[in-house]
Amino acid sequence: GSSEAFTSYVRGPLAEELAEPFSRFRVPRAYWAVLAAPLASWELCWVFAITQSGAPIPAVLWVFRRRVAILSLDLIAIKLMVVVCDYFAQPSRLNCVKTSCIWAGLALFLFILWQSWFLLDAAGFISASVASSIIVVTAVIFVGEVWVDLTSLCR
Repeated sequence: GSSEAFTSYVRGPLAEELAEPFSRFRVPRAYWAVLAAPLASWELCWVFAITQSGAPIPAVLWVFRRRVAILSLDLIAIKLMVVVCDYFAQPSRLNCVKTSCIWAGLALFLFILWQSWFLLDAAGFISASVASSIIVVTAVIFVGEVWVDLTSLCR
């Protein structure tokens, strides 16, 4: 009955129940496609270039697998950035500093990742199995997220 009990209920259990689905930020799958589109088109340019040069099919498949692995690493880096931004999303006076640090960290992470990839590639350490493993790990990460979403919907 009383208005105080109602206010207490609305501010307490009801507010928590209604806010729970929004407590964790998620990027919708359609946005991942939008994020991946320019990256994928850039990587496909490499594959089409080698195809147009008359390279044999095994070489084209080799380049394609490596390019998909690079695209996968880019998507993992973007996902990591989203998770870090969500983790540090508490409002404070240092929002601008936190955001700048997150972006600088992402830029440094991508620079190190790409330079490591190119150095290992030039040294001959990146084989087709490594590229395939990166692709599989990326698929597992994104399929796992879809599975978590589906199980939360079924509750």
